[in-house]
Amino acid sequence: TLQTILNIINSTTSEFKYIPSIDRTIANRYNQKLEDVQDWLSVTEWSQGVIDEQTISTVQSQLLELDIIPNKVSYNDLVYLL
Repeated sequence: TLQTILNIINSTTSEFKYIPSIDRTIANRYNQKLEDVQDWLSVTEWSQGVIDEQTISTVQSQLLELDIIPNKVSYNDLVYLL
């Protein structure tokens, strides 16, 4: 079921940063500086829950300002609640 898949993904992402040498693997695979990857990993968290509407709106507003996305999309079009 979808919930089982989500449980597996959540388990994997919660342990991702602690995989031995994951920083080197990411740096090599994506041709990034090791220090940059280490900095990114130190500030990155993966949510295990549903993202709220305000967060979606804030992120989309920033992406729109930076001209990364052409327009905002409704919360209901982006998020599927089980």
